[in-house]
Amino acid sequence: MDRSRRSRVPGDRQSTRVPTWEVFIRSEPTDPLHHVGSVTGSTAEEAHEQATALFGWDDVDLWLCPAEAVERYTTRQFLGHRDRPQETDEPQETAPGVDQA
Repeated sequence: MDRSRRSRVPGDRQSTRVPTWEVFIRSEPTDPLHHVGSVTGSTAEEAHEQATALFGWDDVDLWLCPAEAVERYTTRQFLGHRDRPQETDEPQETAPGVDQA
């Protein structure tokens, strides 16, 4: 993979009342951390409670990072929520050989 082709993913930096936290867990002591999702919480302690209930109730480690501190880069084309095509009632084209249900 050509990492030099990665572009920055624009973040949705709107101010919210409750901060979002990215959740990383390690299942076994020798496993690497991996991202499992996001939670909200006014404090790290609140976010920890949410993350434990949703993702890490039996994992060795659970790390939280404020989402606003995370910079995202990708080689894929990114469609942000503002860039997504609008849903319409118009019929959508399908790939050849794909049945429409």
